[in-house]
Amino acid sequence: MVPEKCGLYGIGNLKEQLDQAAMAAAVLPQKSGGDLMVASYRDRDALVADVAAQQHLDESCGTYTVSADGQSIVSTVSRLEVTTSAPYSSASMLESVNGTKKTSSVSVRAIDGHTMMTSTRVVAGEPDEATTQALADIESMLGILRSTQPGQAPAP
Repeated sequence: MVPEKCGLYGIGNLKEQLDQAAMAAAVLPQKSGGDLMVASYRDRDALVADVAAQQHLDESCGTYTVSADGQSIVSTVSRLEVTTSAPYSSASMLESVNGTKKTSSVSVRAIDGHTMMTSTRVVAGEPDEATTQALADIESMLGILRSTQPGQAPAP
């Protein structure tokens, strides 16, 4: 991994995150090409620290290379402008090149209270389409979370 610190990109120290938060992840239907992660942090300061660490990696790991067994994957992260109904939102696009194969994905993150959610969508056509889908995932999850009272199941 070059630079080495970028090895934590996107996941940070998973053990520390799991110690601080209750997390759930879902892989969306295969044809949708995405996944959704929701984390509820007991300590809002821990959530803020995780976001600050991620922002630092976004800035310092804009381009990084992973090499193994004679193959190299060059990845580039770029920031996207998004707005959600949550108080904090951010988005990025990850483009990875392995020889002649190029893959791209868009991730949208939103934070509301003690909850952080991230939707990642594979870019199959235009990046705007994947961004729109990821934003819809986030807004749907925000709607579910906001309609659920503590101790109650979501309304059907």
